[in-house]
Amino acid sequence: MQILGEALERGAESRDVWVNTVCAGDEALRSEVGRLLARQKPAAQFLEESPLAAVAEPNGRSMIGERVGLYKITSEIGRGGMGAVYLAERDDQQFSKRAAVKLIKRGMDTDFVVQRFRNERQILANLDHPNIARLLDGGATEADLPYFIMEYVEGEPIIRYAQANKLATAERLKLFRTVCSAVQYAHQNLVIHRDLKPSNILVTKKGEPKLLDFGIAKLLQADSEAETELTATDVRVMTPEYASPEQIKGERITTSSDVYSLGVLLYELLTGHRPCRVKSRQPEEIARAICEQEPEKPSVAVTRGRETRGETNSQSANINPKALRGDLDNIVLKALRKEPARRYQSVNEFSEDIRRHVEGLPVIACKATLSYRASKFIQRNKIGVAAAAIILLTLIGGIIATAWEARRARVESARAQQRFEQVRKLAHSVLFDYHDQIAALPGSTKVREGLVKDSLEYLDNLSKDASNDTSLLREIAAAYEKVSMAQGGYALSSRGNVLTTSNLGDTRGAIENLNKALAIRERVFVLEPNNNDVRQELALCYERIGVVYVFNGPPDKAVENLRQATPILEELAAADPTNEDLQYALVDNYQGTAKALGSPTSPNLGDAKGALEYMHKAQPIIEKLVADHATNLGYQVYLAGLHNSLGWVLGTSLGRLPEALEQAHQALAINRELVKADPGNTLYRTQLANQLSATGRIMLNAGDNRGALEDFKEGKAIYEAVLTADPHDTYSRRGVALGDRNVAEVLGAIRDYVAALNSFHQAQQLFADLVAVDPANAGLSAQVYLATSRVQSQAGDLNGALDSALQGTRIVEPLVATSPTNIFARNTLAQLYSQVGASRAALAIKTGASKQTAEWQAAKDAYQKSLDIYLDMKSKGTLSGADAAKPDEVAKEIAKCDAVLQRFKAK
Repeated sequence: MQILGEALERGAESRDVWVNTVCAGDEALRSEVGRLLARQKPAAQFLEESPLAAVAEPNGRSMIGERVGLYKITSEIGRGGMGAVYLAERDDQQFSKRAAVKLIKRGMDTDFVVQRFRNERQILANLDHPNIARLLDGGATEADLPYFIMEYVEGEPIIRYAQANKLATAERLKLFRTVCSAVQYAHQNLVIHRDLKPSNILVTKKGEPKLLDFGIAKLLQADSEAETELTATDVRVMTPEYASPEQIKGERITTSSDVYSLGVLLYELLTGHRPCRVKSRQPEEIARAICEQEPEKPSVAVTRGRETRGETNSQSANINPKALRGDLDNIVLKALRKEPARRYQSVNEFSEDIRRHVEGLPVIACKATLSYRASKFIQRNKIGVAAAAIILLTLIGGIIATAWEARRARVESARAQQRFEQVRKLAHSVLFDYHDQIAALPGSTKVREGLVKDSLEYLDNLSKDASNDTSLLREIAAAYEKVSMAQGGYALSSRGNVLTTSNLGDTRGAIENLNKALAIRERVFVLEPNNNDVRQELALCYERIGVVYVFNGPPDKAVENLRQATPILEELAAADPTNEDLQYALVDNYQGTAKALGSPTSPNLGDAKGALEYMHKAQPIIEKLVADHATNLGYQVYLAGLHNSLGWVLGTSLGRLPEALEQAHQALAINRELVKADPGNTLYRTQLANQLSATGRIMLNAGDNRGALEDFKEGKAIYEAVLTADPHDTYSRRGVALGDRNVAEVLGAIRDYVAALNSFHQAQQLFADLVAVDPANAGLSAQVYLATSRVQSQAGDLNGALDSALQGTRIVEPLVATSPTNIFARNTLAQLYSQVGASRAALAIKTGASKQTAEWQAAKDAYQKSLDIYLDMKSKGTLSGADAAKPDEVAKEIAKCDAVLQRFKAK
């Protein structure tokens, strides 16, 4: 190899003389060097094949007819820089089967190449997906050359297949999404392919694509030294036309690099051309085009190709440029962004945007303007929009013709029924289409309020005329449930997470309409008691009512409704154990019941043991789903949430801190794995930050101040990074503010009061901005002032403690006045009043005799306000079990104040 390297550095005119001199006396060596020089690649091919490939020829012996493992080689399929691939047939007389054998070529069996070959073999062993060629066997030959045997895929490269079969745009997108599912599966198993190109994706005669060749794939968890070594070599064997800018530059490779390569593949699949236009195959020109040249829109590329080549490209001839304009142009160009952060954050997100385009839904690659969303809605519902227009014209025409139709009773009856159906459809469209389309639009609350009011009028009228039409009754019940969500209810996702939607804050109205829906559901159940869909809808209606009470109280109402749903869901889930939605609905039911019984994060009945019992019932269900669907990250998210809830109950309600910490660490481990699997996923990162905060809180309660501080700081750092990427993200800004508060509490616990108060001040400033944007943040802002006051009391700054507590009351009092059902805000205000009372009582002890009476009276008044809130919450059943002793504690403080005031009067 040294002789070859020096020979390549010499000019062609002096090379032969030099080689003859160096190899004098060794004809075999001279012949081998000459053969290698003859295979020297032009510069344009240098990036596609390792220079070491030149030494990879067999040593003269053909492998045809050789036996490798249980297979006998019959022919050569192809060869590359590191190994050769052969077609083989099973040779053990058991059964017939063809397979592909990949074998390191002689001369390539260096330690590094062998390690990379084994790396590819291990990657394939870990991947089990219908669209990834499967590994069948592996080992080493008698000459100790590693090999592996894999599924033989008889097919054509994906571009050639689409061209040969003249696939339409929709068919190409469907084929591409199948490829995406295979790549996403690899990413979820922590593998980046790094060489996605048409020749590595074969399509069988049945139209099934198969992903091949993980020879330069990268394991995400690889150690840094190995990764550096692989990267340094693999950049030589990548295919530059499909490589991302960061691959060309030798920068860090992530899953975003595969997103880019898939973007190139989709561009070529839709247009017949690659996105980068070059005049030659010189490496410098290719690299410059990939890193600097902005690709033109696919629709323009197809049109330009037809104008300049006269439809000679049969690949683009099957594509209508109009089909690419708009969504597909934007989707492809988003995947091809030069900056990784501006591309799709995952292959799944890329694929989902294509699905949304195919189904006529808005795509994230396009700016979500009102006109864009409206146009997509009309495209999806052309018939419905036309019907709405017909309804309006029919109604107007009906008014004009009423006098004439009055004498024709039978015709009038038919038209009345038609108008009834039209009103029914209109109400359905308003609730299930238009309402959902504007729900996420900023400033839409007032419009939705009007829709809710009008919809209720329609629903109330329809329900009166529904008779025993079960189809109509079920539709009306679903509509009442939809209205309740807009008013202040909660939606249960199909995968178990409780989702809040932007709503009008009308919890009472939400409960009222859910009860209307429940009455209808119960009526339908009487009419069709054996209809499982009807039974499931009844159970979920009970569950929706229960969830509203879970978050707003009283908890006994929550438990009552949830337990109505439990036996129905248990029976349905047992009868259909493969129905994941039913399994998740049952988990939701158990979790909601647990929260109402004894979770410190919700109004509860103080039954922590009962809460644990229901959580333990939910745990094996979600664990089985995780085990059965290891690549479904959504299941793992839910499992982490369950461990977190267990930690809260064990730690806060039962004081079993070691067990609580164990649960918190399990949740933390899952969240870290989720972030590792998808580092660009903001949701996973913020969930990790939240779990770090929860774990730190348990550590703080357990006295582990150092561990708590580390977790709090790490969680805060995550939110700061997310906020830097998106300065308008109010959720992350709130996370940073809470991080400052958490850190301040630990600093206060270790008596670093100056640093603690500085952190509290930062949190106060952040929350001031948040409250100005959304007054709902007032409760959290007031909590910061409460914590500040307590630390100031510990530091001996009684006046500062009083000022902070009073500031907290001024912040949260307006929120309680406008939202009297906000349990968190009311509880915070009660705590603040108690802190005001404690601060004034402490000042009364230190103040002069002339002011003591006034201070003690002010302390009593503040304590009384706190007691009034606690007693009102207790009477309404919204006082949590963790706060059950608060009324008695505050009453004792009032008694102390009375005793002191009586002594002053006696004097």
